[in-house]
Amino acid sequence: MHVVTKRNKIMIDIQNLSYTYPNMSEPTLRGIDLHIDDGEFVLLLGASGSGKSTLIQCLNGLVPKITGGNLEGEIVINGKDVRKYKVHQMASDVGIIFQNPDTQLFSLTVGKDVAFGPENLGMPKEEIVRRMDLAMRIVGMEDMRDRFVFTLSGGEKQRVAIAGTLAMEPHVMVLDEPTSDLDPVGTGEVLSLVRRLNQEKDMTIILIEHKIDEVVHLADRVVVMDQGKIIMDGTPDKIFTNGHDQLKSIGIALPQLSEIVHAMNNGFGDFEGALPTHSSYKTILARLCQLLRGKPTNIARFRTAHTPLTRTASKPKIEIKNLRHTFEDGTVGLDGINLVIPEGDFVALIGHNGAGKTTLINHLIGFLKPANGTIFINGRDISDMRVAALAQSVGYLFQNPDNQIFTDSVTQELKFGLENIKLRGTIIEERVNRAISMMELEEFRDRHPHSLSRGQRQRLAVASILAM
Repeated sequence: MHVVTKRNKIMIDIQNLSYTYPNMSEPTLRGIDLHIDDGEFVLLLGASGSGKSTLIQCLNGLVPKITGGNLEGEIVINGKDVRKYKVHQMASDVGIIFQNPDTQLFSLTVGKDVAFGPENLGMPKEEIVRRMDLAMRIVGMEDMRDRFVFTLSGGEKQRVAIAGTLAMEPHVMVLDEPTSDLDPVGTGEVLSLVRRLNQEKDMTIILIEHKIDEVVHLADRVVVMDQGKIIMDGTPDKIFTNGHDQLKSIGIALPQLSEIVHAMNNGFGDFEGALPTHSSYKTILARLCQLLRGKPTNIARFRTAHTPLTRTASKPKIEIKNLRHTFEDGTVGLDGINLVIPEGDFVALIGHNGAGKTTLINHLIGFLKPANGTIFINGRDISDMRVAALAQSVGYLFQNPDNQIFTDSVTQELKFGLENIKLRGTIIEERVNRAISMMELEEFRDRHPHSLSRGQRQRLAVASILAM
């Protein structure tokens, strides 16, 4: 179903699109039909492996021109048949922003990075400067032209990546989980910018995002994918109100407001009409109070016996004493950290960008050695331990799973670490099988890791740690 919102002009027209990756027997995309109007804001949802990222990479020809494989069907963007153009020729029509901004930043300074695209198209200097200035003004970074890219926060880097794409002046901006590696501040910066691009510049937006509560109010339309097909298409209110059970069944988290509204509708049989998904919490609370007035409520059934939380004393698993770290430029990364974590604890380490979270973790896994202070793991001072030896006691999962994937198949990836610590034979096979089972990767044993979705690659990275 095609939902018309802002204009009658169709910006994206996809008909009967199917695609199969090289060396794969089953297609990743199956008979996709999708029409998106000029100026629409579309939220594209689906569980890991549903085909979302593959679909958006078809829009500028990355799939199949770079990936190879077999593509069938038609893709027309702004009147152009994508199959007839090279990837760089589609840059003025479709800009894609990926999850990790570092994969799209190529220059030393912000200004040079934003100018990178127009320069590579051989544009005159005056046009390059015009586009760079405009793009940096749009993303609010006009005073940061000479800043080194590596000094920026995650949110700032993502804004630079967006500015570099805007400098190509595309008609469509596609964002593939652009906030997945960002803290709340960075997430707010990026999503605020995306909303302005849509509302003030009338840019067509396709957004893949798992932080549903942050983005549902931005979208005109929600498209849901499952197993390579589009299974739902409509307004946010319609999708999240009528499709509640189906969305949950395929592993898609719903906005909190939708969950509350669904519970209210189920709890009050005489409740007439569904509350719209975009209702504010204040509105929902007022409606709930209205519904409860005059209704008998058995408060006793909501009471639970208070059981004091008690823990069995356990020895420290990790003990940090007076840990300090200063970087080469004189910046203090850690200043007198004292921390004890008992065995079996689940600890959340939180803090803003630059607070020292990663610096502290890098000491625990041996990437950084304590210059001052001591770290004990399982009662042992780790200052003289090698990273490989520590890996058997402390597993570390990076934000980007691609930073810890090294081989050509899922099975080989799980063997990689075990072989490097000199394990052999049946011990390796037992650990590999157990990790595959725990992370539900059985069907991907022989797949190349980079043919998996990001979520699947993240599960593979976790499995490789568990195998150790």
